[in-house]
Amino acid sequence: MRNSINGLAWGLASGVLVGLASVHTIGYTAAFAMPAAAPVQLWDALVVFGLGAGLVAFLVHLAALRLSRSAPLPLLCGFACGAIGYMAASGLLVTGGAALAAWFIGALAASLVAGQPRKPATPAPGAG
Repeated sequence: MRNSINGLAWGLASGVLVGLASVHTIGYTAAFAMPAAAPVQLWDALVVFGLGAGLVAFLVHLAALRLSRSAPLPLLCGFACGAIGYMAASGLLVTGGAALAAWFIGALAASLVAGQPRKPATPAPGAG
């Protein structure tokens, strides 16, 4: 129970932090020059929101998962509440669907990466 509440708190904080950081990174990636042959929707999805929002959500959520040592599901639920709450408080919930989707994809990818079992450390030769 305590681990779940800890995960929800870390997830809530990471969702709000991603919202605050993505405002700047989406602005930077939107300023990249688009090649003339690239479709606008594909450019927006991969470069502007993929790098500007999805990558930020992946890195922040992965750091929160590593620091909290909590199960991925409560942390992901807290992230969703924090991200939606941030969007609602800033008045962008109606128009910010692309950023919200990129955040959720990035956080889900981080949860899947963090949920993979780690290889056990090999003992040093001669230790025994």
